[in-house]
This record gives sequence, structure tokens and C-alpha cells, in this order.
Amino acid sequence: MNVKKGLLVIIAILMLLVVAACGSNTENAESEGSGQQEGSGDQAAAADSHYPEHEIEIIVPNAAGGSNDLVARSISQQLSEHLGVPVVIRNVESAGGSIARAQVFGEEPDGYTILTSPMPSMSIGELVNNDDFKVLEFEPVYQIFGNNSTVVAVPSDSEIETMEDLFNASKGKALTAAGTGAATNSTLASILLRESGLEHQYIPFEGDAGASTQVAGGHVDFGLISEAGAEALVRDNQVRIIGYLGEQRSEVYPDVPTMVELGYEDAYFEIVYGFFAPPGTPADIIEILESAFTKAVEEESFIEMGTNSGFIVSTRNAEEFGENIEYIHNRIAELQDMFEVD
Repeated sequence: MNVKKGLLVIIAILMLLVVAACGSNTENAESEGSGQQEGSGDQAAAADSHYPEHEIEIIVPNAAGGSNDLVARSISQQLSEHLGVPVVIRNVESAGGSIARAQVFGEEPDGYTILTSPMPSMSIGELVNNDDFKVLEFEPVYQIFGNNSTVVAVPSDSEIETMEDLFNASKGKALTAAGTGAATNSTLASILLRESGLEHQYIPFEGDAGASTQVAGGHVDFGLISEAGAEALVRDNQVRIIGYLGEQRSEVYPDVPTMVELGYEDAYFEIVYGFFAPPGTPADIIEILESAFTKAVEEESFIEMGTNSGFIVSTRNAEEFGENIEYIHNRIAELQDMFEVD
């Protein structure tokens, strides 16, 4: 009897050991499976990120034919080739670009809607016009053009030949100047010219296309437009360029003196053209877009179109572009009290 009891005890112990071992193996298997599932989950998340899967829209804050429109069209085809999806352009007009900028600022940060807009015009819109967006909260993607500024253009048949003529004319009558909006790069140019002693009435129009048409038609005494915005009218001999607000002479109009050369040391600023994504756009999407832009700007077709349109290719990646945006934004913040917006 004792022998039987002993055997039963031994069998019971062995059974307990077997059950314990099976439980341990089950836990290990579950643990390994869980780890594999977590790893699979990460990979699935990465695999789900097939951006881009459909067309990308570039929002242009002005009418077709202006400098901002030319910026988008100069690179959209090359971007499409490198991203593998259509890249379409949509012009959102009015309010000096504020509507388009505010729209993109509030878009879903999924990389399918991006903005092209020049600086410092964007900062002027926010800081001076109180537009409904924050420049420094946009995600910078890429800068493609720079070393540009505003030109002083007069009708081709104007009696005004030089900036000296323009200053002299302002002493005898009230001059009118066409610009690209109420709180734009043209507005800044107007302020700097007033500070230099050139009295005039600034009249805002819709983008370069609107302002340059007014100059060409002789409806104003002069215009303050971008180099690219003036290019076609200069070629057609409808306007002449007599002054430039860049720190150095324009590569497009090398014979035109700068305001700095003429003795007005503070009458200059740089215009840069780039692309922005909505706030909160994931870094991996920005990297994909940045990579596509980096390849696109090397294409001969882009360089040729940009140069022919009056732009100067000056590229900055997302980080460099962000630093440049901050620098320009801070300069406008220092000047914002000089703006007068009706």
C-alpha cells in the first residue's frame, strides 16, 4: 500500500512538472508571437505609408500668368515624374494671396496639398495684414528660386528714363505706382522707396499680372513688380526697368542700378520662392517631397524654364529653407510698423 501511495505521489509530481513546463513554453511562444506581431505592426505601418498614392495639388496664391504661377509651372512636371503621381496646379486668387495661404495652413497634413508662395510676402501678410496663418508654423519643403527682388518699371513710352528722373518727377506731381497687393513684396518696396524720399500713391492690384498690365497700359506712372513678372513685357518692349531693390544687381537686368548703388543703403530686400506644407506634416512625407524637389531642380527643362521666366535658381533644402524663412520673417517683424494697410 505504501508502495502504491509512493508511486502515486511520484506520478502526481511528474504530471505537475509537465504541466508547468508546458505553461512556460506557452508563455514563451505567446511572448515571441507578441514580439513578432509588434514587429509586424511596425512594418505594416511602414508598409501602409505608400505616399504618394494619388495626385498632389500645388496651391498658387495668385492668378495664372504671375510670378507665383510661373514658379509652380516651372517644376510641376518634373516633380510628377519623380513622385510617380500627377502634380496639378490650382490658382486661388484674391486678397493678395491670404486666402490661399490660410487654406493650405488648415489643410490635412497628408502631403497631398502644398503651397508655393514667396517670402517676404507671406510674412507681410501675417504680421501686417493679420492673415489667418502663421508663417513659422508651416512645414518648409524646398526653396527653388532666390536672389530676386522687386523692379521699378515704367511704360515703354514714359519720359522717365532713370530713377533720378522718377525722384524729380515726384517733386512736381503726385505719382501713382501699381503693386501686387495690399500687403505684399510690392508694398515693402513702396515703403522703402518712400523712406528714400520718393513720394507716390501705391495702388494694389491682383498679383504681378494685374500690376504689370497697369504699367504697360500707361495707367500708372510706374510699377513695383517681380523680375519674373516683368520679363515678358520687357521682351515685348511694353515696359522698361529703371531700378532694382536687390542688394546686388539683378542677373536678369544687369544694366539696371540698385537703390543701394544710388545711395539708399537700406532700400533692398531679397525675394525667395519655395514650397510649404501644412503644419504637422510628418517628417517622412517632407523627406519624400524634398528628395523629389532635389532631383527635379537638376533637370535641364526646369533650369531652362526658370531662367527664361526671369528667375534665378537658388535652392535650399527643407532645413536651410526654414532657417531662411525665419531670418526674413524676423526682418519684416522689425519693419511692420512702417506698413499702412487700409
